[in-house]
Amino acid sequence: MGVGGVRRGRQARALPARPSGRQLRRRLGGLMGVWSQVARPADGAAWVTGASAGIGRALTLALADRGWTVHATARNAEALAALAAERPGRIVAQPGDVADAARMAEIVAAIEAETPLALAVLNAGVYLPMRAQEFDAGKVAQTFAINVVGAANGLDPVLKAMIARGKGQVALTASVAGYRGLPRAAAYSASKAALIA
Repeated sequence: MGVGGVRRGRQARALPARPSGRQLRRRLGGLMGVWSQVARPADGAAWVTGASAGIGRALTLALADRGWTVHATARNAEALAALAAERPGRIVAQPGDVADAARMAEIVAAIEAETPLALAVLNAGVYLPMRAQEFDAGKVAQTFAINVVGAANGLDPVLKAMIARGKGQVALTASVAGYRGLPRAAAYSASKAALIA
């Protein structure tokens, strides 16, 4: 290696000058309009599934701290109540299992009765690791019931409400495991690949 990480015998290329803000806007053109479409707390409420732990819990708190009223859904009603107590008036506990399509429709209807649902983050998921020697079709079914069908159960009423209104944003939590399988995670990886597709 030569100086600065450049191999000997090769010519170093100069880095291009950093573009100005005006140059960036010109290069990006119409893409700059995307920022005007990002949901804001004034647009309505947010809904996060899988909100009792992990990414969902952290995201619920972060959205509440940014001024959103966040409807938080998970199976663990006690954990949701504790979460709502951390940001009174900003987090509304909406207990439910994403595997229950009727309950997901009830939650969306309850949110829409108060304010438009502007942002939905369908985050609920389960990871049930298993080696080939421990393969269990029941675990595969459970993984898909939560990670894929559960997302669809939330997506169905959300899309109906947002399309009727002509506005709203949806995010589904996938994983890099959906691009390439991981050890002991065949069902999980396949379920996340389904969300990416």
